[in-house]
Amino acid sequence: MTKSVCIIGAGPSGLVAAKTLLHNAPKSTFEVTIFDSKSRVAGLWPTSRSDFDGVVHPLMSTNISKHMQVFSDLAWHPDTPEFPRAWMVGRYLQRYVAKYPGACIKLGHRVIRTELNANRTWNVTVREVENGVETALTFDHIIVASGFFGTPRVPSGVPPSPSVPVIHSTKYRDLNSLLGTLAPRQGKIVVVGGQLSGVETAATIAMHISSMKNLPGHTPVPTDLSVHHLVQRPTWIFPPYLPAQPRSPESPSTTTPASPFVPMDLVFGNRNMRAENLTNTQGHITPEAAARITNLYQSYLGDQGLTSEALKIPSEARSNPPQLAISGFYSGFVRAGQIDISTGYFNGLDGTTVTLSTGETITNVAAVVFATGFDAAANISLLPEAVLKAISYKPENRNMPVALGFHGVHHPDFETLGFVGFYRSPYWSVMEMQARVLAALWSPSNSRPASLLEALKNDASLAQAQALQSDPRCSQFPMGDAMYITAQYASALGLSLHDPVGPCLSVAGYLDKPMDIMVPSRYISAYASKDSIDENKAALEQAYSDVRSALSGTKNVAGAVFRDLLGTWKLERSLDSKSPSYPSGQFNGTATFSIRAGTSHGLKLTQSIDELTESKDEAHDELTAQSRLDFITEYVYYETGTFTASNGLEFQASRHYIWRYDEVDDALSVWFASTKDSLEVDYLFHNVKFQPLVDKETGLTSSKWRANAGHLCIDDFYSAEYEFNFNGVNLHDWCLAYGVKGPNKDYRLAASYTRI
Repeated sequence: MTKSVCIIGAGPSGLVAAKTLLHNAPKSTFEVTIFDSKSRVAGLWPTSRSDFDGVVHPLMSTNISKHMQVFSDLAWHPDTPEFPRAWMVGRYLQRYVAKYPGACIKLGHRVIRTELNANRTWNVTVREVENGVETALTFDHIIVASGFFGTPRVPSGVPPSPSVPVIHSTKYRDLNSLLGTLAPRQGKIVVVGGQLSGVETAATIAMHISSMKNLPGHTPVPTDLSVHHLVQRPTWIFPPYLPAQPRSPESPSTTTPASPFVPMDLVFGNRNMRAENLTNTQGHITPEAAARITNLYQSYLGDQGLTSEALKIPSEARSNPPQLAISGFYSGFVRAGQIDISTGYFNGLDGTTVTLSTGETITNVAAVVFATGFDAAANISLLPEAVLKAISYKPENRNMPVALGFHGVHHPDFETLGFVGFYRSPYWSVMEMQARVLAALWSPSNSRPASLLEALKNDASLAQAQALQSDPRCSQFPMGDAMYITAQYASALGLSLHDPVGPCLSVAGYLDKPMDIMVPSRYISAYASKDSIDENKAALEQAYSDVRSALSGTKNVAGAVFRDLLGTWKLERSLDSKSPSYPSGQFNGTATFSIRAGTSHGLKLTQSIDELTESKDEAHDELTAQSRLDFITEYVYYETGTFTASNGLEFQASRHYIWRYDEVDDALSVWFASTKDSLEVDYLFHNVKFQPLVDKETGLTSSKWRANAGHLCIDDFYSAEYEFNFNGVNLHDWCLAYGVKGPNKDYRLAASYTRI
């Protein structure tokens, strides 16, 4: 007999739950209806580049790579960047629905109330958003897949009519919408909240301010804005890419041997970094475990205090459960003085002054942006009171508002109620596994694996979750060990792990073994169709190909270098000339890299931005259906100093270049600046070509990342050689040497750049 299932939420959790029930269970076992109050699927993920009405900015880059943010039976388009933009995730989910149809999807319908009947079925009351009409329906099962992002939280202390703009971070789009197009661009934009969204929001606003100051053309209003970030505790700031091999904790804090760069989630998703028998590394964190995690973080990031004293993790904090955030440029903005940090809680806003819990004040405030998280109550309070009591519902608990069994998938007292992705920061692999657990649990008993029933019988995670609700040593992400949870589910379901694809990922990892990446595509359903298996193969090949290109080639190095150029460097350059018309000498000064959004000068766009935006070609909708500039970031390079010639002549000198990073092509290039506007790109100087660490001819491994370039200027050829010296993720110092040969030129420039 077919069972009816109500799924609340059409985001990733709801969609994978529906697909699994309909396509990965015995045929005709389930009939699925999905309800969502929005007018589209994908939940918080926007589905177009111009979808600014939701919770997430459509141009936000994901902080998890596409290889982890994927379902096992639908590969990303091959040309999708490694870290897609938010709207691309929404588009992926739309493709997922089209690929695996069958659910009745009721958009614009909000579930407002549920009742549990004596026979364990459910009465569900649904209200149409447009006209308020209510309908009562009955289902055999309910899956809560509405996610953790309910109502944005804003602390008390904001006056009813503030004199400066006050918004939640989910509403921030750009400076004009925050401040108004004609408002003076001066003062401090205070970002409140020190976790993932707070760091991301502060960095985004700092990027917008830097772009406004450094884009070519005349800025319409004076720009004297800065970001003041109010955090609550020390935080480890991870960039999207990490060295494949961490530095030794005993190594000096200067430089480390060059290492390939791999997405952070794949580095921590390396099975060979973990013990043979997996144990849960999240939840309750002992002081000893906190110290181990802190040492691991520092092995990648080094001493953050060397980047900025404001980022230092004090010794007394190292025994506390660590907190992390992910951002490419946040640390650089702090080091450059473009983000100031204060520690404390928001206490109040009076005029243009913010008061902290410590008594400190932040004056000359231009706006306040609260990145203070969400209240999940709106997404869970629709359950009956008896159910809420049984699942230990605590609306004041931001980390663990409910306590559920078998790692968050159900409560043993309510066998017809399930949860998918209802915890903080769920991984897609866990969502898919939770959906598989419910599909197996609710399928006919003759198709239910005995291993699942045994796992449920022995499950202790409900008691652990209840304990975590009042545990002061609860981790930042109580269910954050996706590798462990996924393995637990796979064992219960009898799913085997797909073998690695292709040659061994041979660069040594933390345990001096090859990388063994635990991407969601390593597990596929036994019910998968041939088409699903083909998609799974494509997803696996993408992941292994990208990691292999990083480990044995130069993939991601350009981005790692570009990320950490931000700020000011001490520049020393020698000029050794063989020509009397070009005297030898020494230049001493500074070089500053000021970041901005990409500009179109010098780029060959085959279509206009409007045409790109409206493109309907599915084969390219991941890339060309939006402005190509979204994936280009630039620095305005400005050097200034004194040149002292060998003949004693001394004079001031300065110059501009534009450095450009193309995320799609993973390409770094240097461009001449226009003589009319030093902020405008003129024409290409050279493309920076990185060299593999292992020399193909000699077999020797370089301790530094090297690159070369060439440029023919009329009759003169410029050959450039770069050397980049890293300390973990941080660019410690670098060198650039030019050899210039031509009819009238014969000289060599050798420059060294060190942090100021």
